[in-house]
Amino acid sequence: MKNLTSVLFLFLTLISFSCSIDVLPPTLGQLILGNWKCSEIEVEGTQINKLSELEYLVEGNDTFLDLTFTFSEDPKVVITEGDADVEFRLVLGEEILQQNEFKQKDIIEETAWSIQGEKLVFEDGSEFTNLVIDENQLVMEHKVKTSQMSGLDDMDVTYKFYFEKK
Repeated sequence: MKNLTSVLFLFLTLISFSCSIDVLPPTLGQLILGNWKCSEIEVEGTQINKLSELEYLVEGNDTFLDLTFTFSEDPKVVITEGDADVEFRLVLGEEILQQNEFKQKDIIEETAWSIQGEKLVFEDGSEFTNLVIDENQLVMEHKVKTSQMSGLDDMDVTYKFYFEKK
């Protein structure tokens, strides 16, 4: 009887400890794995003409998307494939001063990736911030500043990418 009580006590103790183990939520690096289809691209920011010192709004959105990102774990590589057309508008007040369309066809790129804190970083140094990831959705931003580049205008533009899990 004493052995039965000891076995029962041991069994109940094991059950109570195994039930209290918390399941850790997946990390950003785990959630990002798999195939993601880009559903939308938004562009917004400013452009300052160095000669006139006028500040323009830069806005834009996708006009055609067939773009996928595939993130793998071993090796940590992202493959980008597809086509993307983005329309840009340069706006001063209520007036659209310039409208351009940027088309990238037959994109096939492969690069290493890593999660560094709250940022997604590609091997070429590109950084994507403000990551929002769950099992079905990925949202990330990429900031481009052209003040470091030669030319007449300084730009500070943010590209916001929306993805859905395939």
